[in-house]
Amino acid sequence: MAVRKKRKYNDFGLGTKNDIGGYRALNKDGSFNVKKVNVPFFERLNFFHSLITMSWSRFFGWILVAYFTINILFGAIYWSIGVENLTGIRAASNFDKFMEGFFFSAQTITTLG
Repeated sequence: MAVRKKRKYNDFGLGTKNDIGGYRALNKDGSFNVKKVNVPFFERLNFFHSLITMSWSRFFGWILVAYFTINILFGAIYWSIGVENLTGIRAASNFDKFMEGFFFSAQTITTLG
C-alpha cells in the first residue's frame, strides 16, 4: 500500500488559519504585516492612499484646511485686483475689502453665486 503524501500549498496568510507555521500577511486587526523595501521615493508618495487610510478627524481637518487655504488665496487675489470692481461691494478698510473677496471666493467655489 502506497503512502500518500499530503500536498503542501503556499498560504499567503490571507485566510483564517495559518497552516504552514510561517507568518501572516494580515494581522488580526486588518493591518498589513508586510514591509516594502527599496521602493523609490516618488512611488511611496501616494496622496489617494494617504487620504483613505487616515482617520476621519484628520481627513476632515485636511479638507477644512484646504478649503480655507484656497479661499484665502483667491480672496487675496480678488483684493489685489480690486474688489470694488465686483458688484455690491461697499467696503471701506483693507480688511473689509479682503473679507469681501474671501466671501466672494467662498461663494464662487461652492457655486452659490
